[in-house]
Amino acid sequence: MKVMETMYRNHTGVLDGGDPMSEQYSHARKYLEEHPTVNKVDTLSKDEWEAITLYLLFAFKKIS
Repeated sequence: MKVMETMYRNHTGVLDGGDPMSEQYSHARKYLEEHPTVNKVDTLSKDEWEAITLYLLFAFKKIS
């Protein structure tokens, strides 16, 4: 599955989660600002990260 979006340092287009300058991608922009030698980062929007972390919080067990 290719679920990660590539966000480039000078990204001008729209990502699946919306505008790369929105709050949804602030974590990716911060990473790029803190790492000046990195030109791109693969990421998800904040809403997508939240949905994925639900699977980390619950363990399902089948009852026979």
